[in-house]
Amino acid sequence: MQTKPMPFDRIIRLWAKQTNAPRKGKQDMETKCSRFAEWLGHEDMARVGFENCRDYRDAMIDESDLSSGSILNHLKLLKALFTYAFDNEHITSNPMARIKYSAGERKEREDFTPEERKLILILARKAEPHVYWVNWVCSFLGTRTSEIADASTLDIECIDGIWVMSIDRKHRSRDQRLKTKVSTRKLALHGALLDEGFLDYWRSLPTGGPLFPNVPLDTYGKRASRVTAECSIWLRNVVKITDPNKPFYSHRHTAT
Repeated sequence: MQTKPMPFDRIIRLWAKQTNAPRKGKQDMETKCSRFAEWLGHEDMARVGFENCRDYRDAMIDESDLSSGSILNHLKLLKALFTYAFDNEHITSNPMARIKYSAGERKEREDFTPEERKLILILARKAEPHVYWVNWVCSFLGTRTSEIADASTLDIECIDGIWVMSIDRKHRSRDQRLKTKVSTRKLALHGALLDEGFLDYWRSLPTGGPLFPNVPLDTYGKRASRVTAECSIWLRNVVKITDPNKPFYSHRHTAT
């Protein structure tokens, strides 16, 4: 078992030198690896496992502000670096070797079964607030993870007696941009959310602050990457839904 740390930046320097990578290519690799390291919470390639790589791929698919081409390029660069590190015996295994992705993969998501959906909602009650409510909101409103993860308390309002969640740019920073202008909309809160106590949670938060203040911003000024990662890991490790065709994003297909 490998115990010696192997920082991304060290391997990138070695990779760039051996492959004679152009400056732009090296910078692109640094950008992609920096984002992956931010998601991981550390910069040690030796600690990365297959599960990390799989969940990161699913997180990028779920995040939705990345095109299929961007995701494919991101994974290709990571795979190239891990392959280089493994081939040159800097790490003892290649966690990216079995990671696959195609441009049409977004269309291959499967729905959660009614039993799986019920189990998710029940177990979410025991989780941290962001895991709890992101599961419930995504399950009943069909929102993208980024839309709820980066929401503000000001996005919840009562209009003509109906409680709604506004999905728009108004209360978000430039870094927390939505996927497209079409994404801007107002969604009536489902009765199940009201019965579950979502408004009680909302009222407990400072007015004008983030909906999930317990989640720190990443280096890109977003909470979505951390929330997506934690929800994806929670789905597989706690709920035990490990089917690769049923990532957290499947909530969008199952919402009622």
